[in-house]
Amino acid sequence: MLTIQAHLKHAKPFYICLNATLLLASLVLLTGCGPSPARTQGPQAQPSASAAPTARPTPLPSAAPDAPIQAILTSQELELRVSEELMLIGDVRLANGRQVSFDAVMNQLQLENQNPDLLQLDLQNRIIRALKAGTATVLISARNQPELRARITVQIAALADAIDPNIALVDVEID
Repeated sequence: MLTIQAHLKHAKPFYICLNATLLLASLVLLTGCGPSPARTQGPQAQPSASAAPTARPTPLPSAAPDAPIQAILTSQELELRVSEELMLIGDVRLANGRQVSFDAVMNQLQLENQNPDLLQLDLQNRIIRALKAGTATVLISARNQPELRARITVQIAALADAIDPNIALVDVEID
């Protein structure tokens, strides 16, 4: 117990210095949060009914591309272990030459799990989960162009044998 107190006694100046530094940093940050001099908190004029309507924010352009899908670009082979999850990602090349991610055209893509006994597929989030060892296949195709497909082969390896709990034990003595 004496050695712990001695260590704490020598550490106090460090903690005081650290606390003072944190206090100073928080004061500097708080001064930036106050009202800026350009904005005053004077009385605000109420908008009248005859005033022009406020401008509405312009919506972002639609993520759906105008051109049809020309190619699906993604990994053709994946490796997982049982119980692992992975999100399917990739791009599509459009007929106009643009290349966009799956996220932008997900409503135009169709995912199909060929081996539901080996692999679980979450269609909304494009997440695959390996259920048991084997080789599974996922097909990604364009909804309006079923001939346009990408085949993904997923090699699922079995889990390694569990670690013997006696190996991980550590002897600890407490006085």
